[in-house]
Amino acid sequence: MNELQMPGLTGFDWAGLWETVQTLGLDFGMKALMALVIFFVGRMIARIVPKACTRPCSPGKLTRFSRALPTTSFNGY
Repeated sequence: MNELQMPGLTGFDWAGLWETVQTLGLDFGMKALMALVIFFVGRMIARIVPKACTRPCSPGKLTRFSRALPTTSFNGY
């Protein structure tokens, strides 16, 4: 009576089940890891792009050359 007897599970391949779980777990784990990498890289890019676009347009960052250029006023139109 050392063997566990479960009804309906006689002849079940537990080793095959463990190999399948390992394979599927590895596939799922790699996909989840790649999703996290893509998420964090995209988040980093999404934070950098607006800063890169607004810095050249800010008035405090004018150079000597850009101050010498004539300015035009469109009066809001």
